[in-house]
Amino acid sequence: MHEEADVYAVVRRLLGLRDWLRIGPQDFLALVAHMPVDYSNDQSGKRQFRRDLRNLEALGYTIKRHERPLRWSLNTGAHVLSDEDVQVLVHIREAFTDNHPLAPLIAGFLERLTGQLSEQQQVLWQRRPALRAPLNPAIDYSDCTDLIRMLERTISQRRQIAFLYRARGRSEPMLHERLDPYEIEYTDRHFYLIAFSYRYGSILPFRIDRIVQDVAQEFRIVRTLLGYGEHALLLDGPPSLMERMQHAVNLMYDNYKADI
Repeated sequence: MHEEADVYAVVRRLLGLRDWLRIGPQDFLALVAHMPVDYSNDQSGKRQFRRDLRNLEALGYTIKRHERPLRWSLNTGAHVLSDEDVQVLVHIREAFTDNHPLAPLIAGFLERLTGQLSEQQQVLWQRRPALRAPLNPAIDYSDCTDLIRMLERTISQRRQIAFLYRARGRSEPMLHERLDPYEIEYTDRHFYLIAFSYRYGSILPFRIDRIVQDVAQEFRIVRTLLGYGEHALLLDGPPSLMERMQHAVNLMYDNYKADI
């Protein structure tokens, strides 16, 4: 009975260490404060910690060592997948084609999941399924990945946005400065941002690939927003646009601070 209790204690300690290192890089003192029952701030506690790190690695987890200051974190762990799980992952792989904006993220995720498959499961993983249902956009959306992720953050934070949009039939892009974004839809093999426009008082669809992302158009957005004077506010956008707006405001401050 005593040995069984010891086994449970070891398992509990390893799971606690695993979960703590998953949060991010941690030093030994932080671990002692978090798990004082399991680790002590002495040589015995440090030896126990080193043994547990080796035990986690033996279980298939990858421990990363950070220098200056010395810390540890857990990057990946072992995944026990059934043959049915592998078949599901195959369908996910086939669904996201190269021109899908989420393809790089999905590919990286699947690589981590399937990196330690058995030889038999590797055969299943490499096999092309008979049933295929690819999410194959009509055009290449791979360069819209960062834009879509920015829009997802904006939607989750319920923030307004502004951008230039190349509407069909117009030679020049049009500025939409007050939009409440709701969701991103995949319709007729294209991605659309669904947002409420205060200018038009209605919900409008904006095709993602027509939202302007280049530097020249960012300059036009900044110039337009500065026309609102002290009411100018850029709530969100690509990092380059935010930096350009900040730079413009700093230059204006430098021009007038001598007279303040």
